Amino acid sequence: MSVTPTTNQFHTSAGLADKEDATAKDAGSVMGKAYKALADIPLRRKLGSYRSMFPHEDQPNVNTSNVAEIYSDLLRSIKPGAHSEPVVRLAMKILITQICSGRTSYLLDLLTAKYQSEMRQIISTICSFCMNDLEDLSDSLERKTRTHTVPASSKQVVAITWALIFAAKMATRSAQQLVIDAGVLDVILRVYIRYPTLGVTTAHDSECKTELFDSCQYLLRILVASTPAVFDHPVCSLWTDCNAQPPAYGEEPSTNPIGFRAAWRRVPRACAKERLMIIFRGSLWGSDFDSASEIEAYRDLVEFTR
Repeated sequence: MSVTPTTNQFHTSAGLADKEDATAKDAGSVMGKAYKALADIPLRRKLGSYRSMFPHEDQPNVNTSNVAEIYSDLLRSIKPGAHSEPVVRLAMKILITQICSGRTSYLLDLLTAKYQSEMRQIISTICSFCMNDLEDLSDSLERKTRTHTVPASSKQVVAITWALIFAAKMATRSAQQLVIDAGVLDVILRVYIRYPTLGVTTAHDSECKTELFDSCQYLLRILVASTPAVFDHPVCSLWTDCNAQPPAYGEEPSTNPIGFRAAWRRVPRACAKERLMIIFRGSLWGSDFDSASEIEAYRDLVEFTR
């Protein structure tokens, strides 16, 4: 006698099949990462041999073809999805060491010789990597020590500062739209959200925090000069202190609450959630914050409860 499977049996079978598929995918992912890491061992060793050469002068005192090969290895190593994480982090660390030195003319020359799609991807990858590192540090301190602030002089803050300066230098080479397309405005928005969490306990902290602010403002001014539509990005409505085009002398900056509300409704949900979490953690209520920061926090809380 034949037995017709019930609906529940069908669901159970389908569920087991889904779990088996998920397990197989996880195993495949782990195996894929392991294989990629093994395949990357020679490249990782090669990159390691480059570390002593950085940072170099803008005109490296070595064979030009060798320097071009070195940068080619570094730039292909940070291509998304192409290599294992240890290789990506090592290559990025070397590049950021050079970028933080401020001596980037040679690197900029190499980038401008590439296709625009490659240039855009490299700028995006560098800025996103530095911003992710800062966010990871902040979240790690919060989890492990319940610390709500990050020292403003930490290497992660310095790295994102110089990454934005690097993007600004690229923009001044008639590549403003390319830099915009690389997503730097979203990165500046993420900086704005994290900015209140940067703690200042020393003069060096204060200097580094100011430099980060200045790098954001400098980049915005360069981009606005060529593309006024940049003002339509939410960060230009939210971070009024960092306005790329300050009001005329004697005029008060615009504080239109409708503009703030509209801006928060256009940002990625994750960014709005992060802003809310930072407010609740107490980062904005310390004695070192001015009343304007508190007012902005209250204003945003009202918007988020709507």
